[in-house]
Amino acid sequence: MTTPTFSRRFRAPLAGAIVALCAISAAPAASAPNPPRVLSVEPANLSVEVSRSTSVVVNLSEPLSGASVGRSTVRIIRPDGRRVRGSYNTDAAGSLVSFTPRRDLKARRKYTVRVTEDLKTANGESFARHTSTFTTGSLGQAESGLSFQRTTTGGLTAPTAVTRGPDRRLYVATGIGQILRYDLDANGVPTGEPEEFTPFGAYSRTIIGLRFDPAATASTLKLWVSHNALGITNMANYTGKVSVLTGPGLSARDVIVGLPRSVKDHMTNGLDFGPDGRLYVAQGSNNGYGGAESGWGRREEDPLSAAILVADVNAPGFPARVDVNPSVYDADAASAPVRRYATGVRNAYDLVWHPNGKLYAPVNESAGGSSPAGPGGSPPALSDLPAGRDFLADIQPGRYYGHPNPSIGKFVLNGGNPTAGVDPWEVPQYPVDTRPDGAWLRPLHDFGTHRSANGVTVYRNTGAFGGRLSGHLLVAEFSNGDDIVDLALGPDGRITSATPLVDERFNNPLDVFANARQGTIYVVEYGDSETGEGGAITTLRPLG
Repeated sequence: MTTPTFSRRFRAPLAGAIVALCAISAAPAASAPNPPRVLSVEPANLSVEVSRSTSVVVNLSEPLSGASVGRSTVRIIRPDGRRVRGSYNTDAAGSLVSFTPRRDLKARRKYTVRVTEDLKTANGESFARHTSTFTTGSLGQAESGLSFQRTTTGGLTAPTAVTRGPDRRLYVATGIGQILRYDLDANGVPTGEPEEFTPFGAYSRTIIGLRFDPAATASTLKLWVSHNALGITNMANYTGKVSVLTGPGLSARDVIVGLPRSVKDHMTNGLDFGPDGRLYVAQGSNNGYGGAESGWGRREEDPLSAAILVADVNAPGFPARVDVNPSVYDADAASAPVRRYATGVRNAYDLVWHPNGKLYAPVNESAGGSSPAGPGGSPPALSDLPAGRDFLADIQPGRYYGHPNPSIGKFVLNGGNPTAGVDPWEVPQYPVDTRPDGAWLRPLHDFGTHRSANGVTVYRNTGAFGGRLSGHLLVAEFSNGDDIVDLALGPDGRITSATPLVDERFNNPLDVFANARQGTIYVVEYGDSETGEGGAITTLRPLG
C-alpha cells in the first residue's frame, strides 16, 4: 500500500496504510552501472481501449525520492497539450509513481505519459526521460447514480481519521498528533474554527484509530485512539499505543503500550468496538511479505504483528496499563489481556463491525518483497515477489489471511499454489502442491493493485435514497482510484457489487465515516502525499 508522510520541514508518516505514500525510508543505494530509468508504464505503451477511469503507474528501476514526485516530473498530457489534473502517490519501497486523474478521461482520446529528468532517485540521481502513449475507449467505471451536495473544509495538515461524537461534533485526527473538534451546522457541515487538542504533544505522535466508547455520552466523553511515534525512517519497534481520552479537555491515559512497529509506515492502525463490547485493533506487519529484508530494516514479524487484536478494555479487572512488548508479555498465556483474534492480516488501516455481525477489514498488500521458508524448506523462501492485490477480508476468530509470520508458525503466503491450474489467490512462484495454511480464509473482494484501500465505514441511515445505500460498506482508496468505493452486501454478508460512490475523485482520501442519523458522509483527504499539505474534510450530504 502507499503510505502518506508528514512534513513540517521534516518528514513523518502516516500509514496503512498505513499504509502508503511516502518518503523513502531505506538508505540510498549506490549509483548503479545503468542510469535510473522507467521499467514500464501501466497502461502499456500504445495500449488502446483503455478504461476512462484508469490510473497511471510508472514502475522504476531504483527507489525514488518521494520529494521529487509531482506535476513537474510525471505528467499526463491531453491531446490539446494541457496537463491532466489529479493526485500523485508512491509506495513504501519508492518503486513507482501512481497518478489518478481528478475525473474520468475523455473517450477515444490519445494521452501521453511523460517522465522528466526532475524525477530523482533516493540518492539524487535523475531518471532518464521517458514517453509513452495510450488511447482510451468508451467505457469507464460504473456510476452509483447517487447525488450528494459536496462541501469541502480545508486548512488541515495530514488528516488521518474521522468520527462523530455523542456530543454531535465531528472529531478529526491528524498525522502530526492533533485531534480537531468541529461544530456542525444543521446540514452536518463543519462550521467555524475547530478546537485543537494535542493529547500526546504536538508533532510527536501519529494518530490513526479514533473510536468513541459505547458508553460515552455528550457529558461523559470517552474516546479511544491508537497512535504511534511520528516518522517513517528507522523507527523503533514496540512503540505503538492505544490510549483513552476523557473529559472536556480529552485528557489521555495509555492503556496498551509496546505494540509492534515497522521501521517504516506499518504501525498500530484503526480500531472498533464489537457487539461483545470488546475493542478490536488492526495491527500492521513489520515487512512486505513476511520475510525479514533490507528494505524493511530486516525486522521480523512479532507475535502480535500483522494481526487483528482484541482486548476487553472495559471489563472489571482489565489492567490499567498493559505492556505487550514480547520481552515482558506472553500473548499466548491463558490470562493474556490482549490477544490475537485473527492472523496474517498484513496491513489493515481500518476495520468495522457490521450490523450483520461480521467484522470487515480492507487489507493493503505489498508492493513487492520476500516471503520466508517454512520448516525444512517447505514452503520455500521466495524473493523479488511482485505487487499484491489489496482485498477486503471477512475477519473471523482464529483464521489466517495470508501474510506469513514465522514467530507464530505461519509460513505460506496467501493461497499457496496447490494445483497446476489457476487457484484462488495463488502465488505461482511456489512449486505446485504448496497448500495454503489450513486456517487461511480467502478474500471477499479484490480491490486490485496499488489501490491502498484504507478507511471503512457502514452506511446505517435508512432514509436517504429510499434506503438504497443502507447497510453498504464504504471504503476509501488512497492511491489508484482516489475514490470512495460503495460495496453492496448480500444476505450472506458477501459483496454483490462495487461502485465508485461519486464521480469526482478526492485528493488522497484516507478515512471515511457515515453519520447514521443524517446519512451525511465525511471523507478526510490527506492532501499532498509527501507533506500532508492541502488536507481537507469533504462532506457529502445526500440529495435523495
